[in-house]
Parts: sequence; C-alpha cells; structure tokens
Amino acid sequence: MMLVFSALIGMTAKSLWLALAGMACLLLGAALLLPTVLRLLLGLISELTPPQRAKSSWLLADSRWLLGPASLALMAMTLALVANSGLNTMIGSFRQATDSWLDQRLAADIYVAAKVPPDELQNWLDEAWPGLESAERFRTRIKPELPGGQRASVEVVSLQNNERFRNSVELIRGREAERDEFLSGNGLYISERAWRLDGWNPGDLVTLCADRPAVPVLGVYHDYGNPLSQWLVSEPLFRDCWPQAQAISQAIMGPTNTPWEEVRDALATQLNLDQDDIIDQFELKQVGLAVFDRTFTVTRALNALTLLVAGIGIFCAISAIHHHRVGHQALLTSLGLSRRERAALLLSQWGLLGLLCMVLVWPFGTLLAAYLATVVTPVAFGWSFPLRPEWAHYLELAVSAAAALV
Repeated sequence: MMLVFSALIGMTAKSLWLALAGMACLLLGAALLLPTVLRLLLGLISELTPPQRAKSSWLLADSRWLLGPASLALMAMTLALVANSGLNTMIGSFRQATDSWLDQRLAADIYVAAKVPPDELQNWLDEAWPGLESAERFRTRIKPELPGGQRASVEVVSLQNNERFRNSVELIRGREAERDEFLSGNGLYISERAWRLDGWNPGDLVTLCADRPAVPVLGVYHDYGNPLSQWLVSEPLFRDCWPQAQAISQAIMGPTNTPWEEVRDALATQLNLDQDDIIDQFELKQVGLAVFDRTFTVTRALNALTLLVAGIGIFCAISAIHHHRVGHQALLTSLGLSRRERAALLLSQWGLLGLLCMVLVWPFGTLLAAYLATVVTPVAFGWSFPLRPEWAHYLELAVSAAAALV
C-alpha cells in the first residue's frame, strides 16, 4: 500500500511536502516488504539445498525463525542502505549532468570582463591573434505577469549568433527545427524552472518589452543551479528591447590549437586588464565543479553517519537476540559442533541475511534516486536531470551490509 501511495504521489505532487511524503512512503514500503522477501528467498534457497547438508539446512531454518525478532534491525539497516544508495546515485547522476551542461554552456574559450569596448577588443584580436573572434553577453531582469496571474523576477539573457553559442543550447522540450525562428528574433527559449514553476509552455506568447509584440516560447532548456527563471533571446531581439544595456562580459573563441595562456597574458598586458578580469573555460568549469563537490560533502558525511547509526542499532539488537539463544547453541554443542564451527555458522547466517537484503537495496536505491531526480528536485528547484546509475557502489554496499551484520 505504501508503494502504491508513493507512485500516486509521485505522479501528482505539486508541492515539496507532498513530494517528501511520497519519498517517505517509498522508503517505508521497501522496509515493510523486507521480511516477506527474505522469507521467500530463504525458502527458495532451502528447496535448492540437498538434505544431506545438515548444517546448511539448520542455518536456513534458523534464519527463517530469526526473521521474527531480527526483522526490525534488518529493516533499519535496509533503510539506511537504500538511502545511501539512492543519494549516491542521485549525486553521481547530478554531477555528470552538471559536467555535461558546463561543457555545453561554456562555449567560449576565454571570458573577459566588459571593461574594453567590443570594437577595440575585436580590432586588437584581428591584429594580434588573427582567427580569434569576440562576442558580447547581455543580461537584464524583468518582472512579467506569469500565466497564473502573479508576477515574478525573470532573468533575460542574450545568445550570440555564433555557431558555438547556437550549439550550446540543448532543448529538452520544443523543436530544434525552430532554431531559425529564435535567431531571427521571432521567439525565445525558457529555462526548465520557468516551465515547471512559472507555468510557461512551448507555444505560449510572452511580452519582453513594450516596443515589440509578444513572441512565442519555442523551447525549454536546462539551467542548473539558477535560483531565477531565465529567458534566452537572440542578441538582435535583446538589443531591440534594451538598446542602452551594457554588456556584462565578453567571450573570446577560436581554434583548438590556440595558445590560450599566451592570449590571456597578452590581454592583461596590452589592454590593461587584471588577471581576475580574464577567466578561461577550464578554470570556470573547475570552479563550478569544486563548488558542487563542496556542497555535497555534507551529504556524504550524513550517509556515513546513517550507516554508523544503523550499525550500532543492529549490534544492540543482535546482542539482545543472541542473549536469549544460548539454548540453541547448547543444542548444537550437544550434537558435536565445536565452538569454531558454531561461530562460523552464526557469522555465515548474518552475512547471508545482509547479502539477501541487497535484493531490495538494489532496486529501491535506484527507485529512490529516480524519485529524487524526477519528483523532489523539480518540485523544489524547478529542474531535473537524467538518472545515470553507477553499479560499482552497489557492490560496496553489499560488502558493507554483510560486514555490518557479521
């Protein structure tokens, strides 16, 4: 029932609290499903175990009995592992998406603060570095009326008519065939946040400025990490609406074999620019990814803390259970099993239970990551990202689960 509620909430959630409630139902559903799944798996293994293997048969039968008193501890560990798996998959997917997005959006090779007139910069490039070209970037804020009737701040950014910049926008909704309409100023693109949270859709008419008629929304693109909705317009359309606007930065691009370090030093020396006024693409990307990694360091620490707390709980629960199982051990002793054999049986028993728990951790960890990426994040921030599971960490979790119980 919890899983059904989670699926229904995931398809209809419009608020963060509802999305979080759906995620809680998913986690509780996975935990409550665990005893049933473990009993089925232990029963299946028992049927495949030859009757001659008395120790194995006892281990499996005793494990089925153990699911009663130990189910709560196993459920707690499974919840911790599912949360750890889901968050790791979500963070890894988001980092890959951010990396790809930065490669796509940082189209120029060098970005320069707008301290030099654009004509002067291009003339200097033509003389000193033939083959390089510059472009300006404009940005402003407006407060239009949203489809729902309220008003909100929107960031309007220009896109230069250059092949690199044209290819730097990948639409997630809309048709690429309408790119010519965009470049001619007969339409604009909106960020995913403007689509999800503000209510704009491809085909809607929006008014940029009073001097021009409304233009249609031609497509939706990713814009990770931006707290504001963003509209992307062609440079001619931007200048028509805001002819007095000053460029916020200038970009320089050229062939891949250009010695960009020399270009950067020459810019600083001959155009009287500070080193802080010149940022290359690689440096900008590294700064962005470094901020990303620092942001999620706390999340990874919380993951480790969650596993530690689950491990302490499991230790306490197992200690209490085995305190009342001295009679079982006496029976094994009377049958001739040595202390070492009994210890090996117990360790094998808990290790087996830990590995069997992974049968739920694998699918539900991936489901949790998908829920975070497609339900919680869009509702909370207004953007989503593709899920890219990394299977290596599932093996680490399987070893962690078995080792924690052992």
